Amino acid sequence: MSEYFSLSECDVIGFDLDHTLCRYHLKETSRLIYESFARYLVEHKGYDKDLLTLSPATWDFCFKGLVVDLEDGNLIKLAQDGTVLRTDASQKLIHSFFSHGFTWDQTPEH
Repeated sequence: MSEYFSLSECDVIGFDLDHTLCRYHLKETSRLIYESFARYLVEHKGYDKDLLTLSPATWDFCFKGLVVDLEDGNLIKLAQDGTVLRTDASQKLIHSFFSHGFTWDQTPEH
């Protein structure tokens, strides 16, 4: 390892709760997060085991702009402006959640 650490070499810079600087390898970290979350959903929440197979389409869905809607249990893929691009819920269900348009309100309630 070199004597100096350059933030420009990092894909992601993260801090844990005590503000420790961490260096992530984005592809490996993203894969680990996906696999851990998928395993939890399958083993503890009864989701289909197909979720454990990481296809290119699944990888694209979960890589950037993914929101986990804990209140309603949906995974939502967003554009930079908050427009809903894809979701794991049916179109009919999505229309009921987003009757005001296909955008995700990112404003906190509190």
